[in-house]
Amino acid sequence: MSQYDEYSTPSQAEGERLDEDMDEKERAAHHHPDTMRTTPSQAEGERTADDDEK
Repeated sequence: MSQYDEYSTPSQAEGERLDEDMDEKERAAHHHPDTMRTTPSQAEGERTADDDEK
């Protein structure tokens, strides 16, 4: 049990292990949606909105 003491929840260790077991396609699908913009125009839109305010 002591090996799990550094993790607040066992699921953290399990999550990392499952991540490694995934295929590259699955891993990409798992990680990218949060960080990747579906369209570049989203970022451009936010930038122009800031410029308009200033």
